[in-house]
Amino acid sequence: MEVVELLRVLIVEDSEDDTQLILRELRKGGFKPEWQRVESADTFREALQKQDWDIILSDFRMPNFVGHTALAVVKDEGKDIPFVVISGSIGEETAVELMRDGAADFLLKDSLKRLVPVVRRELREAANRKQRFLAEKEAEASQEREAHLNALLNSIRNINKLIVREKRRQPLIDEVCDLLVSSRGFLGAWIILEDFESGERMHAHSGLSDEVFQFIVEKLKKGEEPECYKIAKEDGVRARALDWEKECKHCPLAVGRSEGGNMVVNLVHADIPYGILCVSTPMDHAHEDQEQMLLCEIADDIALALHGIEIDKKKARVETELRTERKRMSQVIEGGGLGTWIWDIEANTVSVNNRYAALLGYTLEELSPYNFESWIRLLHPDDVSAAKAQLEKCLKGRIQNYECETRMHHKQGDWIWALGSGRVMQWGRDGEPKTMFGTLLDITKIKEVEEQLSVSERELQLAQKIANTGNWSLDLATSDVRWSSQLFHIFALDPEDGPPPYPEHKKLFPPESWDKLSAAIQHTQETGIPYEMEVEFLRNDESKGWMWVSGEAVKDEGHCIVGLRGVVQDITQRRLMEARMKEVQRMDAVGQLAGGVAHDFNNLLQGIMGYTDLCCEMVGTDHPVREYLDIILKEAHRSAGIVRQLLAFSRKQTISPRVLDLNDVVESMFKMLRRLIGEDIDLVWRPGKNLNAIEIDPGQMDQILANLCVNARDAIGGVGSITIETAKIILDSTYCASRADIMPGEFLVLGVTDDGCGMSEETKSSIFDPFFTTKAEGEGTGLGLATVYGIVKQNKGSIEVYSEPGEGSAFRIYLPCSQKSVEIEEENDSGKMRVGGDEVILLVEDEQSIRDVSTQILKSLGYTVLTADAPAEALEIMAQRSSGVDLLITDVVMPGMNGKQLAEELSVKQPGLKVLFVSGYTADVIADRGVLHEGVTFLSKPFTVDELAHTIREILNG
Repeated sequence: MEVVELLRVLIVEDSEDDTQLILRELRKGGFKPEWQRVESADTFREALQKQDWDIILSDFRMPNFVGHTALAVVKDEGKDIPFVVISGSIGEETAVELMRDGAADFLLKDSLKRLVPVVRRELREAANRKQRFLAEKEAEASQEREAHLNALLNSIRNINKLIVREKRRQPLIDEVCDLLVSSRGFLGAWIILEDFESGERMHAHSGLSDEVFQFIVEKLKKGEEPECYKIAKEDGVRARALDWEKECKHCPLAVGRSEGGNMVVNLVHADIPYGILCVSTPMDHAHEDQEQMLLCEIADDIALALHGIEIDKKKARVETELRTERKRMSQVIEGGGLGTWIWDIEANTVSVNNRYAALLGYTLEELSPYNFESWIRLLHPDDVSAAKAQLEKCLKGRIQNYECETRMHHKQGDWIWALGSGRVMQWGRDGEPKTMFGTLLDITKIKEVEEQLSVSERELQLAQKIANTGNWSLDLATSDVRWSSQLFHIFALDPEDGPPPYPEHKKLFPPESWDKLSAAIQHTQETGIPYEMEVEFLRNDESKGWMWVSGEAVKDEGHCIVGLRGVVQDITQRRLMEARMKEVQRMDAVGQLAGGVAHDFNNLLQGIMGYTDLCCEMVGTDHPVREYLDIILKEAHRSAGIVRQLLAFSRKQTISPRVLDLNDVVESMFKMLRRLIGEDIDLVWRPGKNLNAIEIDPGQMDQILANLCVNARDAIGGVGSITIETAKIILDSTYCASRADIMPGEFLVLGVTDDGCGMSEETKSSIFDPFFTTKAEGEGTGLGLATVYGIVKQNKGSIEVYSEPGEGSAFRIYLPCSQKSVEIEEENDSGKMRVGGDEVILLVEDEQSIRDVSTQILKSLGYTVLTADAPAEALEIMAQRSSGVDLLITDVVMPGMNGKQLAEELSVKQPGLKVLFVSGYTADVIADRGVLHEGVTFLSKPFTVDELAHTIREILNG
């Protein structure tokens, strides 16, 4: 069945017949057009706004509308839609002008054979543009997510510290506001709390002047609510952005807040509202889901802390009430006011007082008669077994006092928690119990508080698990240690075994880390000064990690230090990422150093090679010194090669990238690689299928293959095999998370694997350093793998090495895919004769030795040479000449004026002046001066006489 492709096409045409011809051609080409025809600017603009179109096909000239106007409308609407002109007659000049204005192509109505190919081409290019745009947006979003993550970790860590330390509401919210401004980076932050039982309000702020915030304070004093507070409560949302101009226009806090976004969030925990938090962001991120989610997490931590403070207050209040109740109980027992019971065991009758009956909602009359079975019926079925078992122990004399918490049925239908206590008061001569006396206490409120505390503890443990954070405490008097559950997870220990005793904590750290940590703990114990640091630790599975630790002293009512407590956060993953980043920065620094020496070496080598070449021409091939001159030239070229390798490592060599087929590159090098590695080594080639193209300098690709294969050959040192393979791979954000030097996307993989001697971890850490080698002295420069590293980084790629001693090595190079078509290499005209001429050349060079040798070379080629040691002298020479010069040869980097500026100055006097730029500086320095662009001829020092001669003739023959 033929595949039909849906095409949304907007046709700008005043002829219905021509429209049908276009549609018929599209249908023949396999499209199913979804189309609309317009013939005026207004209907065209309306159609653009109404629907998204895949392509626009437009007539050039209509009674009330022309192609130029249609193009202008598309640009004005900001649409990226392919625009193809189809006209009955259109001049070439007009067509070119339309293409310059943005048209994709033009066709004649009487020849629509190209219509379908043009449409398919433009659809592909539009899809490619969209893909690139989405990739750029994804990269930006990734960077913002990383910034959000860092801020989140910092905020959570600081607020967790605060939760552990501060148990008072006002100091807590004061410091939270300060942390949000200093640690999170908000422009301003303020909190309003409300105690819904007492109606008391509390507030704090940071980043705002007291005068401005006084407006909020006055409203609160009057019992009024500021707009941000009303909005948060009325909307019932966790977090939302505020519209200052509409919602808070009368609030002084809105003044000067136009530079960022503003958000409000409810402080809620366990469905209990505690108040609101308002912040002002430094950028307009207030409407972003991630920013609001972050604020919600911070608000959750704050609310959790407030909830904990509230629970502590309730617990303290309940404990106070319990102590009071116990005191009252002793009084009531004497006066008959507490729930009391007396059980005559032999008669099986139970006497209770009014208070006992009232606890259960009854009167004495309603509860009578009362006995053991009556009591059992009032117990919750799930509690009967435990109560009977505890009572049996007391009746058998195994325990002195009966005490059991049970649920008892209340007259109103509810269950209350009751604490039953009792003791056998009379024993028979046969040793059997006769009478038992006890009390009953309603502990329902206490149980409710305990349940709330249990829920809060679980939520705190969950928060610590998410942040990979735990807390600990140490009682100095008893040496008792307490850990939160997450600490056991961090150290890979079983919570069932409990935390190790404090003296054994040193086993959890390397000696140097324990010495550092124990010294800090001792100092805090002696002075009360808190500490925080990062230390290495040892897990129970023998793996290592890094943690951030902090601690503070715990004081009693007399301000004496009685214990320590603190927070621990596992930061192993962060440290791994930081180490990776430092390694990238270290290699970049070495590259900067390597590239920095290129200019001086290149200038020195230029003089050596130039003068030696002149000497060779003067003495001929039969002279006794000719052999030594050839050796000097050979060594100079070898030195130039080393400089190029240094530049490759530092990613500063001048390159000419081309779109290549990676498999073709390997295959074209294969014969040379076989000769390079020798007959004893088997070279295996495994090409991947359906590979994209890559964009790279072909010479650089040859350098990568040659250096990797030579490295593999030397690692084998005899008989073995080398495997070269290619593949296509997509690297996602998860894979790239711990690799700071590469971004997610499509890559081609070049793998070179050998079965040689392999490498240790120590060797692997240095193999890309320039001049590092494991070979004997004189057997290598140590620049091969450094060159590979530099080339890969210059082309936005990444390289990974897998190796173990005795197990061989595998190098995997990731190069980004290109969506361009592979370029066809043109044949070079090699073997040219050295040619000169009789033209006039102006040579501008500030290095005297290079100026002198270049002058001699040019004169030996027959040219008339004018020399200048600075741009000012060159300008003076040209000012005094009436006939001008045929060619300007100038260094790029010179004092006072660079070569490009000099060429521009001289071109004013002599329009069309031909220029050859030369320099020994690295590619980035040259590019900064605007020289390296299309149409400009540039020679990088050092160059040979033949290169100079051929380049000059090509320019002059231009």
